[in-house]
Amino acid sequence: PNNGSVYVQVELGSASAFSVRVVDMLGKVVMGYDRTMGSGTNLFPMDMSALENGVYFFNITVNGKTEIRKVTLNK
Repeated sequence: PNNGSVYVQVELGSASAFSVRVVDMLGKVVMGYDRTMGSGTNLFPMDMSALENGVYFFNITVNGKTEIRKVTLNK
């Protein structure tokens, strides 16, 4: 659980574009970001304080591969 301030960690082998989509339990995209970051470990800040409490999923896509992470928002 968290209070709305979230950091998404993204590992990149080289400087790359990536996208983060925040999806609610109904499958609706409620937030989305497209960024380019350098190689290595990157922390991407996200402010989810405007969203309601509940379970959300991060769909993180880098170089055509998508990873899904779950987060519980409890403010």
